[in-house]
Amino acid sequence: MRKYKTEFKLQVLSHQDRKQLSSRQVAAVHDIRNPNQVVACRRNLDQCDVEALNRRPNMKLKRHCPAPSDTIATDSAQALREENEDCARRWRT
Repeated sequence: MRKYKTEFKLQVLSHQDRKQLSSRQVAAVHDIRNPNQVVACRRNLDQCDVEALNRRPNMKLKRHCPAPSDTIATDSAQALREENEDCARRWRT
């Protein structure tokens, strides 16, 4: 997949707005092989994320925090069960 510079992407989107072109039309005019790239750039720009124009749309994001361990999940589940039992006891009395 070809990588386009941010300036070019902004020019394409600006041209699309001025001429009221569809993503497919503006992709053809600017020799962009995949019109979905125009759609992805438009979505990133609409979300006020100009920096996202530099990222590829299908990039996997790295996890910033480790996955929870099984013991934490088990402890949480046990704590919830105990809390539910305690609430049920209070409700009955």
